[in-house]
Amino acid sequence: MDLLKIGKYGVKNAQTLLNTTSNNISNVSTEGYTRRQSITYTSTVDWGVGENITSRVYNQFVQRQMYSDLGAYKYYEAYKNGMSSVDNMLSNSDMSISTSFNSFFDSLSDAVQNPTSAGSREEVIAEMTSMMNRFNSLNGGMKEELAVINDQVKDDISTLNENLKALRLVNMQIRAFANKQEADLTGSNENEQYLELFDQRDLLINKISSLVDTSVTTNEDGSYSVYMKSGQLLCNAESYAEFSCAQNDTNPTKLEVYMTFNHYAGVKKDLAPVKLGYEQIGGSIQGRLDATNEIRQTMRDLGQLAMAFADCMNVQNAAGITLAGTSGGDLFSMPEYIMGVGTVAGETCHLTFNYNEGANYPDCDFLVAFDSSTGSADYSVFKVDANGKKTEITSGITPSATAAGGLALNLDDYGVTLTFNKSATDMTGIFVIQPTIDCASLISVNASKAEDLAFASAVVTFTGDYDYTTGKLVSNNKGDAVITLNGMTLTGDSMGVSISATSSPSFNSGAPAKIVIAENNPASTGIAGKYVYQIQDTDGNVLGYTNYESKGQNIFANAVWTSGATYAEGYPGYDVSVSGNVEPGDVFSIAINENPNSDNSNGVKLAAKRTADAVATNGVHDVTFSEGYANLTSRLGSAVMAANTDCEAAETKYEQTRAVFDSAAGVQLDEEAASLIQYQQTYTACAKIIQASQTVFDSLLSAM
Repeated sequence: MDLLKIGKYGVKNAQTLLNTTSNNISNVSTEGYTRRQSITYTSTVDWGVGENITSRVYNQFVQRQMYSDLGAYKYYEAYKNGMSSVDNMLSNSDMSISTSFNSFFDSLSDAVQNPTSAGSREEVIAEMTSMMNRFNSLNGGMKEELAVINDQVKDDISTLNENLKALRLVNMQIRAFANKQEADLTGSNENEQYLELFDQRDLLINKISSLVDTSVTTNEDGSYSVYMKSGQLLCNAESYAEFSCAQNDTNPTKLEVYMTFNHYAGVKKDLAPVKLGYEQIGGSIQGRLDATNEIRQTMRDLGQLAMAFADCMNVQNAAGITLAGTSGGDLFSMPEYIMGVGTVAGETCHLTFNYNEGANYPDCDFLVAFDSSTGSADYSVFKVDANGKKTEITSGITPSATAAGGLALNLDDYGVTLTFNKSATDMTGIFVIQPTIDCASLISVNASKAEDLAFASAVVTFTGDYDYTTGKLVSNNKGDAVITLNGMTLTGDSMGVSISATSSPSFNSGAPAKIVIAENNPASTGIAGKYVYQIQDTDGNVLGYTNYESKGQNIFANAVWTSGATYAEGYPGYDVSVSGNVEPGDVFSIAINENPNSDNSNGVKLAAKRTADAVATNGVHDVTFSEGYANLTSRLGSAVMAANTDCEAAETKYEQTRAVFDSAAGVQLDEEAASLIQYQQTYTACAKIIQASQTVFDSLLSAM
């Protein structure tokens, strides 16, 4: 055995072990580095110690699980962070609409107690202005947050593209090493380069996995094929995906994500972009995009609340009369219509909000698709939720023709009407309509003066027979019952009272004006010996009756009108009750209010809207305005809370998986340091063998 050769290979082996251990210690905090180990094989026959092989120490299964866990963790982190700013805005007391509702109704209640006080009325106007400013600011703040998140998505996509391009290059280099004719790279610098390429590849996949969910397969040539969780190929040694994003055609705050492929095998780029659904992407990119869906839905909820509130207050104020004795106008300016976005030039659609239907206003979008292939008026109407899920609602919608020959679809359940510029048979396109997503920024205060608040009702009641010519009672009743006005809800040509913007209120022809206690007519009521509450107009014409069982409560709501009479819903727009003991012949009268300054009955109705169920929640039931705001903040807050819990769980799982991976890699500094000392001692011993061998060799040469 050659002693010099033994020493030489001993030094070489010890040097490799020293290098490997030193690298492990030096790179313990280096991102992407995987611990190495060098295994030495014996060769005592030839040179004492054999060659060594250096390889990475890792568990491939655990590593791939770590990629999956990282994608889940980054998804929830981005999802939570994307919603948190908006959640903080909504819950901030300085921005809270709930606080503003309370302040407004408090000031309104105070003003109603002193209806002639200009100062109290001005305070109500100020509270209305403050409320609308909050609506506008919240909507604007959410749009700004959407812009910020969308910019983050664009940055993520740019980073993703860079990493995918780099990954393909590393994949090619790994395959080139694997295809080398030299079967053995052990102990050479090339082997170190080969191992470093694996580290680079793992680091790139780790970064990609934080942006999108990935799965990895190993090819025969050692290269990786990386896929999205939905199965689309992201990268291999021949090609890599390239992502892009663009604004949605119908909503500029929404990003659509597309993917194309760069093929290098045939030096050809695939120019056909594939549109990806958010659920296909995963990672932080999907987390941010899903957060924007939640924010847009919150904007819809806020817009729905603002519109319902404005409609409710406008309707009630219009039912009263001002200090000047004229009709109460709109307290708030609402958008006249919302334009839909269509796919065919020359075809238009717009949505209008039906008056006095605020409790039904939607918190969703609509899609209308026309099919002209059959030559008939075929169309389908869908409601679209926050995530783009469509539910058909065509059944029950009755079409009608507009004066211009177009098509009108009244969506009664949602309080809106869709109007198209052409008939159904002439329409061919698809329309997307977003009724409330931006409405919170489109509403403003219309009332500017104290007298714009219509605290007085258009009608008043008298217990007795009222003379409409002299304005005096002409007879008293025998019983002790009294009449009370339950309130007015509507005025107009189809109601009992009309009020123009510049004139005093007046009864429409045939409006209910008197309640007369009349002997029962068994043929009409079937209750012998009882009396009825007979309804008459100002001329004494009988319009109908309310039977004995009503006990005089809500007489017009319970009325049986004269056979053949048809009235608009809500007619006559006011209602009364008679309470107490009545006698046949007793008369109770309703008259136009001639002295509005001292009347606050409509103001009381305005203030009572605080507790009215006037907002739709998920289209199922109605809630108060404060409850509506609480529901929308709770919905987003619950989503943030759930995302935070899921994020903590996903982070814990990822950290556990990473710990298992690190453990499998044997990151144990104490053992590495001990090994370093051992390898140094081996190196020194082998060097002494070489030195001794050289001394013997030199002495032999001298003796020759």
